[in-house]
Amino acid sequence: MGIIDSHAHLDSERFDYDRDIVISNLEENGVERVYNIGADLESSIASVELASIYENLRAVIGVHPHSADEYNDEVENKLIELAKNENVKAIGEIGLDYYYDYSPRDTQREVFIRQIELANKLNLPIVIHTRDAVQETFDIDELSNQMQHLW
Repeated sequence: MGIIDSHAHLDSERFDYDRDIVISNLEENGVERVYNIGADLESSIASVELASIYENLRAVIGVHPHSADEYNDEVENKLIELAKNENVKAIGEIGLDYYYDYSPRDTQREVFIRQIELANKLNLPIVIHTRDAVQETFDIDELSNQMQHLW
């Protein structure tokens, strides 16, 4: 059994010049599977597209706390549509980031909870990002409900 990379952003423009090479070299370097993580709607779509092209990639879709102020019903509906793809394996990278505060904290909390609820509705696990907000992340009731759901 090979290595599984549980968190990559191979859709990033940093890989535009060598993405195919990087992905094609994964197996020979012992990496059996990669979970490509969405950070917003655009990267979530790209993750699903990559996972549809490359057999060894799987997609994780969601909105990162930095982009929480971009989350709305339309984005959520598009995530629901994306989740119908068999290569989508989780909702993420979701959570709280109080270090940079690119989105207001109350918006981050609201979007985090909405995406946990979305994951529950879709019966998918979550991938959490938390920075300078560990206790608050654990204190969110919906998170403990999600964890009970998974166990």
